[in-house]
Amino acid sequence: MARQAKEIKQDLSLFDFMQKFSSEDKARKYIEQVMWGDNRHCPRCACVETKKSSHRGMPYWCKACRKHFSVRTGTLMENSRLPYRKWLMAIYLIGDSNGISSHELAKRIGITQKNACHLLHRIREAWKADMYALIGMSVEVDETFLLDPNTVPLSEFLKSNNKL
Repeated sequence: MARQAKEIKQDLSLFDFMQKFSSEDKARKYIEQVMWGDNRHCPRCACVETKKSSHRGMPYWCKACRKHFSVRTGTLMENSRLPYRKWLMAIYLIGDSNGISSHELAKRIGITQKNACHLLHRIREAWKADMYALIGMSVEVDETFLLDPNTVPLSEFLKSNNKL
């Protein structure tokens, strides 16, 4: 979702964004389409045998693991009560080439600065993880190493004298 979320900014003007996500339901459906496409699946066990449920916060139910889930489950939005529209607006604003501070983000989307800081952190971490998945290796740029901390410890990389 992180890579596709970055593209929100490139394709839409602010006016178009507000029209496209004019309701919470439209925003949720957009995120579901990005996450699952036409094949909704359980984020816990990847089972495709799911059905709609009457649970308010978790509208889907997995037949295999017998648990409720939503589009938030297992994503950067998990355990967040912020509306989907605010998440999408934050992603849109963060995607701006100039960046945005937590104070400015808080003012623009109507949340506290503490929540905005937390939101910025989650979105940036998701983009960082997405970057590592795309690159799939270590990169050296002007003597600065960008490593995937889950695969190669820095000490091992430096000992091996790897050059790209």
